[in-house]
Amino acid sequence: MNVIDIDTELPGLREKIESTAGRSNVIYTGVEEQMARLMLCEALSAFRSVEENLELARAQHNGVEGLRRERARANEHVCKLRTALAPHKHLPTEILTKIFVLCMEGKELNIPPDRHQRQVPYILGEVCSRWRVVSHAEPHLWRRLRFTSAKST
Repeated sequence: MNVIDIDTELPGLREKIESTAGRSNVIYTGVEEQMARLMLCEALSAFRSVEENLELARAQHNGVEGLRRERARANEHVCKLRTALAPHKHLPTEILTKIFVLCMEGKELNIPPDRHQRQVPYILGEVCSRWRVVSHAEPHLWRRLRFTSAKST
C-alpha cells in the first residue's frame, strides 16, 4: 500500500477547503471530504494543544491572554470545518422539501408578517442560501395565508 502526501499530490486542495469551510454550501467530493476531515483532525489537535498550553499558562500566570486569543481562533477554525462537513448538506432537495412542508403542517402565514412572531418559511430561509432557495421555491410553504388588516391607532 502506497502512502501519498495529499498536499503534494493535490496542490491547492487545502486552500480550497480553507476558503469554503463554513462559508458556503459546497458539497465536497470524496477526496475533498477526506481532506476536510484530515484538516478537522489537525484543527482539533491544535485546539487541544492550545487548551493544554492555556492550562499550563494559567498555572504559571504567563501569556494567558495570547493563548485565549489563539484558542478562540482555533475554536473558530474547528467550527468552520464542522459546518463545512455538516450532514444536512447531503440531504437531497426532495427530502429537505418534505421536512420543510412538515414544519408548516397546520400553520398559516400572517400577511403582513407579525413582527413579534417569526414564521417557519422565513426562519428556514435564514439558515443558509440553499435552504432559502428551497423554501422560497416550495409552494406548499406559502399556500395558507391569513391576511390581516393593519391596526389603526
